Amino acid sequence: WGDSGHLVPARIRPFSHPRPHPTRPRGDGTSVICSFVSLLRQAHGSAHGTERRQRRFPVLGIDLDSKKIESIFKLYPWEWVIHEEFGNHALDTYRKTVWIEPIWKMLLANKGILAILWELFAGHPNLVEAQIGYEFGMKEYVRKPLLGREGANVFIKTLGGAVENPGNYGEEGYVYQEFVKLSDFDGFHPIVGSWVIAGESAGIGIRESDGLITNNLSRFVPHLME
Repeated sequence: WGDSGHLVPARIRPFSHPRPHPTRPRGDGTSVICSFVSLLRQAHGSAHGTERRQRRFPVLGIDLDSKKIESIFKLYPWEWVIHEEFGNHALDTYRKTVWIEPIWKMLLANKGILAILWELFAGHPNLVEAQIGYEFGMKEYVRKPLLGREGANVFIKTLGGAVENPGNYGEEGYVYQEFVKLSDFDGFHPIVGSWVIAGESAGIGIRESDGLITNNLSRFVPHLME
């Protein structure tokens, strides 16, 4: 925030976020929000909580006190927002309110982009074959819902068998990727997630699962590089 706060157009930056419920246990989403708010306040910003059930107010561009929302942080997915009663109003506020995350994130969140990348750069060493709709002759593949999260509804087919993770996604369709075997360290399968900010590497995270599908119960593993 020290480097990017100037991008938020307010001297005292109102920052709307879901307010933690006083009696319900905190989930990982609430933990993320609380950490984000703490960082903002350390960077001399301000934050204002909004109940999730009141999200209609942010998409109209005003808060519950009828004050203009200059910037807003949310975890609620855009592809869910635009299908709700007040979703279209969020698009109307897009040029007046700084949304974190931005609406263009819908492009990156849709796994259909994997098939487009393969079409444009087939054979690139950083890509695996990906197709929309069906496996196109791949003997071993991974089927993922276009808008799935945390490993839900992921299906893996290999010559040795198949495994599937349950969930509520898939209505929007699937992308099929060539199966690539994960590294195995004493039965654990780590994957690396990378963060890029303003075109520069900003850190990595390692998620480790007991099975081939990384889900919301996979461990976030500490790491040290020297």
